[in-house]
Amino acid sequence: MIQQQLQSRLCALQKHLLQKSAAIVVAGTTINFTNQSTGATGYQWYLDGILQTTSVNYSYVSTIAGKHQIKLIAQNTTVNCSDQFIDTITFTCPVNADFTPLASNIPLNTVVNFVNASSGASSYQWLVNGTLSGVANNFSNVFSVAGTL
Repeated sequence: MIQQQLQSRLCALQKHLLQKSAAIVVAGTTINFTNQSTGATGYQWYLDGILQTTSVNYSYVSTIAGKHQIKLIAQNTTVNCSDQFIDTITFTCPVNADFTPLASNIPLNTVVNFVNASSGASSYQWLVNGTLSGVANNFSNVFSVAGTL
């Protein structure tokens, strides 16, 4: 009984804090996790349930937008106890699609020039009625049927 109380008391001292450099960043940006545990002798860092490292601290960069779960398990093998901390990080898409037609009321069979005003992109796809019609930075098209896009 005394040993069990002592073990519980030692584990209670092993509370840990996790400090992250950011919670929401643009995809391609590194997030650093600083382990501020006390009393731990071993660490396990998980990303979305998959073990990434057993080092004291951890850094992660995602090239894809989305949310990820980070879990730190801090262990003390001497007194056979562990504790964990779970947090969520979000990577956002750095691309903003935008364009401006140089004119808005165009007679049929006239060339319409669209100027790309996007930011953060490295390639482009122009679709007309759901069909890929161009991949250049800017786009021009002749509309032979009346209507709006």
